[in-house]
Amino acid sequence: RRDDLEYFKQEVLGIPADILHRYIDPELVAERSVSIEKFMNDGTGTFLMSIDVAQKRDLLAITIGEVDENGLIWERWIDESQEKTNLQLERVRDLCSRYKPFEIRIDNTGVGIALGDLIEEDGELPPLKRIEFASVIQLPSKKMKMTEYMASEFKRALQMGRYNLLNNRHANQHILGVEKVPLESGGFRITGKRSEIGRDDHFWSK
Repeated sequence: RRDDLEYFKQEVLGIPADILHRYIDPELVAERSVSIEKFMNDGTGTFLMSIDVAQKRDLLAITIGEVDENGLIWERWIDESQEKTNLQLERVRDLCSRYKPFEIRIDNTGVGIALGDLIEEDGELPPLKRIEFASVIQLPSKKMKMTEYMASEFKRALQMGRYNLLNNRHANQHILGVEKVPLESGGFRITGKRSEIGRDDHFWSK
């Protein structure tokens, strides 16, 4: 029945296959791409750094967000690299000196564990919050995979105007490539690995 539905959408409704499964619509991304870059903390804002760490050939993706007095998040800087872990630490140090974030959030898997350890050992960097991507969280009504929860909360924040993107075409391609891929087990996986650019690092850094 899933195949029948996809055929109907593509052949009858004329929805192109490359956008059929997009998790976040292009119109929503365009609507929320209203933030403006800041090269550093000008002394008036509260900043937060979030990191999706490189796994093998993936990217180290960093998002710097400013939280305003209404609790809205405004992206101020997007950074990426494919450097070794010690050089990734230097990049984090540089960004921290510029923005002075109150917290660093990082995915606590694979290389992320090693980079997180280095950040904590540094002694002069902001507090670190490790996000267990592989974990399951208990909500009042049900349990959810951490990745599903993160993706749904990010999407909801965009829909409600609580999160404002930079008009960064490269990073936004990572968002537009993300889809819910059905699994044989009956569940699904949220990923951008099947997209044209094959990356979703910046999506998870948000």
